[in-house]
Amino acid sequence: VIHCSGYLKVVARGPPYDDYKTIGLVAVGHSLPPSAITEIKLHHNMFMFRASLDLKLIFLDV
Repeated sequence: VIHCSGYLKVVARGPPYDDYKTIGLVAVGHSLPPSAITEIKLHHNMFMFRASLDLKLIFLDV
């Protein structure tokens, strides 16, 4: 299990600069020890995903 924290990188689009485009996710990951917890409460600003070793998404929960 890897716990990641970070933010979305956005840029404003042309005048009047009230429209934004997401260009990526900036995050740092920390590995967590194995746990017996099978259910984790996700808050409104959290998501969980499972990825393969080549970082392709296998599962995403919002």
